[in-house]
Amino acid sequence: MLPTVMHASRPSTRRLRRRGAAMLVVMMLLLIVTATASFAIHATSVELRSTGHARQRMQTRYLAEAALVSTMTMLEQSGPEPLGIALERSTSGAVVRRLAPEEPPMAASTGNHRVEITNFSGSAGVVGAPIDTTVGRESLGVGMGYTPTFVVDVNDGYSFTGAIAGQRADGLGTLQYLVATYTARGRTLPPSDTYSPTTASLAATLRRGTHESAMNARGIGISGPTRRR
Repeated sequence: MLPTVMHASRPSTRRLRRRGAAMLVVMMLLLIVTATASFAIHATSVELRSTGHARQRMQTRYLAEAALVSTMTMLEQSGPEPLGIALERSTSGAVVRRLAPEEPPMAASTGNHRVEITNFSGSAGVVGAPIDTTVGRESLGVGMGYTPTFVVDVNDGYSFTGAIAGQRADGLGTLQYLVATYTARGRTLPPSDTYSPTTASLAATLRRGTHESAMNARGIGISGPTRRR
């Protein structure tokens, strides 16, 4: 009796092609899913950063407006006489000042009275600064990591000589008002960044961080009435 020879069955070429096509489809699906997930993560990260930047800009705008109103209120409590004297003293023997890095230096003969956030502490009739920087109860939000600061410059002071109720209509009465321009510059920046508008040197003043937000507010303040000197 002749021995039986067993032959192992081999997959056909068509079956191998089907398996290769299925593997290719699975790899393409995995690639698409991975790319979609990566794009979603990146888009979410960009949206979170954009939201944080928008919040910082909005808070900086509110900071500048609060500084403007608070400075007007603080100076109004003391009356127009101290402000007029401060504007006159700032023109005598004053050094060249820089209001902000984006602005040219002021002339030494220009009257300017500067109010900073630290000037609110200890002033007569003022409880404190318009924004709280105490750790744990920051006005910008606990754990934000941004330090708020502002500078308010008062300049362009002149006497209002128009008609005042109860006074002479020709403007020659004994009372007058003091009109001045208030420019508030609000800044929110990390503690490592610097903002020093008092420096006249351009190189020393342009030291700004990449995470700083700046907003300005301007208004016209009328103080008085006061008697003519």
